Amino acid sequence: MANYFRSLFTLLKLGAQHVANCRYHSICGLEADNNSREGLCILHSKDPNKDRQSFNNHLYQRIDNGNFDFSHFVFPEGISFGDKHFNRDISLSNAVFLGSVNFRSALFDKKANFNDAEFHGDAIFQEIQAREYISFMSAKFCQEADFFHAKFHDSSNFNRTSFCGLANFNWCSFGKSTSFRKAEFWYHSYFSNTTFAGAILFENVIFLCKSEYQGTKFLGDAYFNRARFGEEALFVYSDFRGQLRFDNTVVEGDADFRKATMRSEANFCKTIFKKKALFKTITFEKGADFTDTDFRADTSFSGSVFLDYVIFASKDTKARIFQCINIDLSSITIKPPDALIIRNADLRKCRLLSTDMRKCELTGVKWQKRDGRYVVYEDELLCRLSESIDWHQLERLYRELKQNFDERREYHWAGNFNHSEKETCLNNPKTPCKTKTVLYLYKHISQYGEDYLTPLKWLLILWILSASLFYGFDLLGFNCSVSTLDDKPNIANVILFSFQSMTLMKYSDVSPVRFGGYALNTMLNIIGPLLIGLFALALRQRFKR
Repeated sequence: MANYFRSLFTLLKLGAQHVANCRYHSICGLEADNNSREGLCILHSKDPNKDRQSFNNHLYQRIDNGNFDFSHFVFPEGISFGDKHFNRDISLSNAVFLGSVNFRSALFDKKANFNDAEFHGDAIFQEIQAREYISFMSAKFCQEADFFHAKFHDSSNFNRTSFCGLANFNWCSFGKSTSFRKAEFWYHSYFSNTTFAGAILFENVIFLCKSEYQGTKFLGDAYFNRARFGEEALFVYSDFRGQLRFDNTVVEGDADFRKATMRSEANFCKTIFKKKALFKTITFEKGADFTDTDFRADTSFSGSVFLDYVIFASKDTKARIFQCINIDLSSITIKPPDALIIRNADLRKCRLLSTDMRKCELTGVKWQKRDGRYVVYEDELLCRLSESIDWHQLERLYRELKQNFDERREYHWAGNFNHSEKETCLNNPKTPCKTKTVLYLYKHISQYGEDYLTPLKWLLILWILSASLFYGFDLLGFNCSVSTLDDKPNIANVILFSFQSMTLMKYSDVSPVRFGGYALNTMLNIIGPLLIGLFALALRQRFKR
């Protein structure tokens, strides 16, 4: 019986000792706080009013002993690790910072683990240096997260991290691959003048507010595919040296890529730009793909440089790219000349002035239509809105479009833009009067060589009119070898002679008499072949199509 009570007492003693230990005893090695209902020590207690002095004593004792395992710790307000040197692996996984925390200028020589940590106040990581892998996976920053001028020498992981306040990564340096997959930025995020030496992954990231990458250098591949920008996305002066993946992304606010440089392939397929998209003075060195990109507001590529193939296309002919929006493709430098490809596009409101269109591909394009002819948008602006347009540049644009379609044997479009080129020259205030006169006659005689019925109509009018004049004023007579001088040719002889005169055929039985007859005959010899030539030219153009 004595042994039984002795054993029972030992078990109760061990049980009491077990209950007295902290739930995370394997981490902290401490007993649970007497006031803790959850069986937690001073380091793990979630009580915001816990003894601050006791907490600091235990914390800094661990640091002095080189023990950097702070997993599940609950830090009170105002904790500072500024200028600390962590020469061993540090773990703050599942840690909770109830207030602001300062890691300014901290040095992490080894791996740093902030997975699932919660920062309820401002988190200051300015000018930190992480020499090895650092991870903030699934961490939550409830207030500002400030990583200004931080240096990450190795890979870093921010997957599924939530930034509820401002996220400042300006002037940071990321040495190897960096991942923000499925992260959430609930407020403004700044990555301006930051350098990503390795691949950067922003796949499936949600940016609810403005996101800035101005002057940022992406030295490796940059993945923004399937991301969502709730407001502005600013990439002004950014330098993309690796591949850019921006496909299947949604930008709710303005997208600004002005003066950015893309030195490798850029993929914008199926991206949705709901507001303005500015690609002004951008450089595509290895081409870009905008297949099925949805531009829903004003878009500009003005002044850009295409050094490889840039494709604007829609696979659905019913939903053309650039549908019903203002698109500016003017003043673009294209090298090689055929590097611009436009398929199934709506160019009714597209500016093309000062862009070389001689070699680019234009397939299934919808143009502005006026008076039964297709015109470019600048022509419409000039005629209806009285916008100041360089007439000579407009003539050149039509000439280049005519040459483009002519070389591709799309003669219908070539003829259309030939007509528009001549019409622009005719309406140009700086065109000389002599040239305008010739163009005016050319237009009304054969529609600039594009309508074979018009010269045929004039030929018929000339034939009937000349025959009437010859017959009515007795300007024809029989040759001496055929009849006497008093005989008068009948109407059939007159009609035949008029036809022969217009076609420069040899005369048979009759010939002109008096000055009027010779003058009319000379006029027919000049005008008739000219109209026949214009008729043949227009007919050739029509059958060539």
